[in-house]
Amino acid sequence: NEVELLRNSSAKTENILKGQISELNQKAALLQQEYTESQEKSNRAQKTLIEKNVNILEEFESFKVKSEMNEKNLESLLSQKNNVISELLDKNTKLHNGIKEVSVEKESLKSQNAALEKDQAKKEKQIKSLCSEIELREKKIIVLQDRLRYFEQNSSSPKRKKIH
Repeated sequence: NEVELLRNSSAKTENILKGQISELNQKAALLQQEYTESQEKSNRAQKTLIEKNVNILEEFESFKVKSEMNEKNLESLLSQKNNVISELLDKNTKLHNGIKEVSVEKESLKSQNAALEKDQAKKEKQIKSLCSEIELREKKIIVLQDRLRYFEQNSSSPKRKKIH
């Protein structure tokens, strides 16, 4: 029973760890996908901002004279650009850190799994050793039972036979 309990416990633990590793792999994949989408969004935003800046420069060169309002608009666009870039960089950093954390957790679970597999192998060796010892003892019991029967058969005297 103890052997079965150890086997069941070890198998359950292994299944739990495999499930956790699978969940972490799924989370890592989602984080990687979000990171990729964020990069694409950042590239589109940068392209859009570059196009806006090019248009603003073309207008500036074509008219040569800007009013105070145009200068404020330009400053506003540059501020928005910097804010968007800053936000995207922050999001990218957070996603990158999330991916790192998942990788660390994944490695930790891998090492835990390896330790459990090593422990399971050790327990299986112990089980095999116990089974071998049980088999040897069973063989000894059979030999002793055979000897006892032989002794009983050969040591019974005629007097005993008459009494029975």
